[in-house]
Amino acid sequence: MKKRIALVIISTLMWAVAFLAVRIYSFGNTVTDAKGDVAIVLGAAVWGKELSPVFRERINHAIDA
Repeated sequence: MKKRIALVIISTLMWAVAFLAVRIYSFGNTVTDAKGDVAIVLGAAVWGKELSPVFRERINHAIDA
């Protein structure tokens, strides 16, 4: 009897994990063309008032997107 209960619990957990994995995968493949009013750009080096090339390209990419 205990083995049967354990089997039911394990199989239920496996189905739940599989369901969540499919939901996460399908959400990750969803493409939206909505324009945003704000962008968060992760930083890089700034030397005085001059941006590093990496930071400059990140900002350019955010503007183009």
